[in-house]
Amino acid sequence: MIPQSICVILGIIAAIVCTILLYVLVLPKSKENQLTGFTKFLHDFFLFKKLYIEAVIRFFYTFSTMISICVGFFLLFGKQTSLFGMSSHSTFGAGLALIIGGPIILRITYEFMMLIIILVTNVIAINNKLGGSTGKDIDFADDSNFTEKFSSVASDAAKNVMDEVQNMGITNDK
Repeated sequence: MIPQSICVILGIIAAIVCTILLYVLVLPKSKENQLTGFTKFLHDFFLFKKLYIEAVIRFFYTFSTMISICVGFFLLFGKQTSLFGMSSHSTFGAGLALIIGGPIILRITYEFMMLIIILVTNVIAINNKLGGSTGKDIDFADDSNFTEKFSSVASDAAKNVMDEVQNMGITNDK
């Protein structure tokens, strides 16, 4: 068994290596048309080319509503005993309230979340129709120039690390 602290350190090191590899091999703008399959998915996923939150929210809305209705249905026929078991009462009222009120409250809550997502989607569509310009000269952290600059720096750093490893006599031979 590997100690937990070593597992965490190894996980962090692996995450750093994977991040550098993604920034060097998958995320640069120059690689966009060369990628296929899984690497194309990774490129689109990490550059937020598609918003997945809408599908996730719809799933959780459906799941939450079904939980509310199903649990409420079974509560119609249940009973709750007191702490010491001396008395009991029906859970019919709680079940009925959950069947009727649960989906209504969930719908209102999830509609507010969807309004924000639809707003963002519409702003993106309007931005694309206007030519993708924000109207301001702002450099964002996810700008392709940043990715290209980071890729070249990370690539040089990775080459230096590999050279150091080879100088130390450590090889990847099996």
